[in-house]
Amino acid sequence: MTRIVVSPGQEFQSGTNLALSPAVSLVRPTVLDLSSQAMSRLNEALAQLDSFLEGQGIARQRSGTLLFEIDRRVRLEAEAGAAIRVHIPAGTLIPPSQYQVRFDELLGLGYAWLNLSCYGFVGETMVVAVELPRTPAGRVGIATSINFSGPPKQGYELIVSTE
Repeated sequence: MTRIVVSPGQEFQSGTNLALSPAVSLVRPTVLDLSSQAMSRLNEALAQLDSFLEGQGIARQRSGTLLFEIDRRVRLEAEAGAAIRVHIPAGTLIPPSQYQVRFDELLGLGYAWLNLSCYGFVGETMVVAVELPRTPAGRVGIATSINFSGPPKQGYELIVSTE
C-alpha cells in the first residue's frame, strides 16, 4: 500500500514511481493536449474544470491528469478537522485517453449529472474523481449536466492500494 497525502500546496516526491495502472506512472504522466481542434467531451470537461479551479484560485500548471470513479471500490473516511482519507485501488487511476470511452458512455446513459472533482495534485499530475448520482440513469436523450468542484480546505489523503 502506498500513501500519498494530497493537500493544497503540498508536493509529492517527484522521484517516486508508482504503477497505478498499466503503462501509467506518476513520473511520466499522460499529457492532456487542450490545443486540439477536435476536443473530446472529456477533454472539454477537463478544460472547464481547469477554468473552474482558476476561478477558485487553486489552478496550477500541470503536466497530466489521472481520473478515477467514486464507486464501491473507493472508500472515503472523514474525521473532524482532518484530511479526508480516500482509499483508491491502484488500477482505477487512469489517464484521460483510457477513460474517454467510459466518459462518453456515462453521458449517454441519461444521468441527471456527473461531477468532476479535483482531489488535488500529485507533483504536476491532477487527480480527478468522477462522481455519479446514486439514483439510476434513465433520462436517455436528455443532456447530462457536468458539475465541477475542487478539494476541500482540509485536503485529501489519497491512499493508493498496490495490492
